[in-house]
Amino acid sequence: MGKRFRYVLVLGVGILAVCVGGIFWAYLATQQVPDFYVAAGNITPSVQAAAGDELERRVLTLRNDFQADGFWEATFTEEQLNGWLASDLPEKFGDVLPDGISDPRISIGDQRLQIACRVENSKFETVVSLSVDLNLTQEANVLAISVRHARAGKLPIPLKRFLDDITNASMEAEIDIRWVHDDGIPVALVPISIQQDKSSENSICLDVIEVRRGEIYLAGRTRSKDHQKILESSVSSGAPNPGEK
Repeated sequence: MGKRFRYVLVLGVGILAVCVGGIFWAYLATQQVPDFYVAAGNITPSVQAAAGDELERRVLTLRNDFQADGFWEATFTEEQLNGWLASDLPEKFGDVLPDGISDPRISIGDQRLQIACRVENSKFETVVSLSVDLNLTQEANVLAISVRHARAGKLPIPLKRFLDDITNASMEAEIDIRWVHDDGIPVALVPISIQQDKSSENSICLDVIEVRRGEIYLAGRTRSKDHQKILESSVSSGAPNPGEK
């Protein structure tokens, strides 16, 4: 065996070893699960169910607050949201999630959310997580969701294909998402539909959304039909808006 051939053979084996090692490392990285996801999975079903029930009670209270003219607010905690995702979502809305996606969970930090779910197909199984920011836009009742990172386990994954999947899923759910970019960061503009009685002519506006550690705070106002007429009359006459802060 010539010296040149031995050199080429050793080089080829080295490259193969690096490739195999890289693939193995990437596989191991995809099997790493975010700490918050592990913690959420360790909560007992009874605690999850109680937290989910509390979330539904708060949502019902908020819906009732929508009917009254004036200011409203609500706070939803990480425990309540994860409890509902674990107990109520699969039981009451089991067909909402696409095939191969299960067990969504959320972590609420200062001004940032992490959302994760289990993804499984015939080739692999992993936990995919997204890091996002939430803000309101100047357009009424439109939420801006800035997507910072996407990972399979601890392995970063390209955003484009993932965002395309989000767009397709939104279209199937009849949610009108528009994508823009802010300094290279993809931002989804999502209209917020605040449901109330179909016969109601109240105007409901979400004014504040704050992502705090462990909770999400919402605040806004409801204007009745009569209140709205008064405001429109005040604007047209140049008088101060009654009830405005």
